[in-house]
Amino acid sequence: MLSDVPLKIDHFVIVVTDLDQAISNFTELGFNVERGGINGPIHNAIIFLKNQVYIELIATRSRFSRIIFRGLFLLGVFHFLDFLRPLLYWRFACWLGGAQGLRDWCIKSDDIDRFCSLPKREELNISRKHFFSRERPDGEVLNWFLAGPSDRNLPFLIQDITDHSLRIPLNNNCEHPNKVEYVSTIILNKDKVLKHRSKFLHYLALDESADEVLALDGVHIRVSSDKSAPMMALEFSSDGGVSGELSKVLTAGASLRII
Repeated sequence: MLSDVPLKIDHFVIVVTDLDQAISNFTELGFNVERGGINGPIHNAIIFLKNQVYIELIATRSRFSRIIFRGLFLLGVFHFLDFLRPLLYWRFACWLGGAQGLRDWCIKSDDIDRFCSLPKREELNISRKHFFSRERPDGEVLNWFLAGPSDRNLPFLIQDITDHSLRIPLNNNCEHPNKVEYVSTIILNKDKVLKHRSKFLHYLALDESADEVLALDGVHIRVSSDKSAPMMALEFSSDGGVSGELSKVLTAGASLRII
């Protein structure tokens, strides 16, 4: 059953080991990068796009924290804890303990309870909603709810508590020197992400009768059958600027292309 309230793509998560270096690298690639703020042991920076979708660069605040997260991840501790007591936190811990790169994506819902209600939660094994907050560099405190399925190949969900425009403002930082305007295509690895295609479509409330060409919130979702392809890649639409594959040395291994 399709939702009466359309879902929207909110943001994509690129995990980096050194936030300052990542800010410098993405600035070199022609993006305006804005520092986001601090949330416990992590901090982030944001690349805002014109359609109010953004790219989040996220890292631990200290090298020691990174070593701890990395060690626990390699020992399988987070996966074991998720098995014992499924929580959204273990998903995020795996970001910080795993490899750099494009690691996740988030869908915005105006009714996150629709996904977290008991029938839906049991059907798709979705977590209860959790409260999160972050303080911006200007002191403004942002609040939101997050929820997500245990299947980490599916995106997690966000619903704003404070005004959406405080978290994703429309400002001059959307005018990037490389002329990038928005994400036009998400490329998902068929073997790594879309093994259970009907589950993916049902979760995102997409029409299961649709062919291989899918779309969500005006963004095309393309399926790659190349087994060596990354779990996820992004294509950006630009207004006549540079084009081509961006250097993975500068993108922390993320597969990003400007078309």
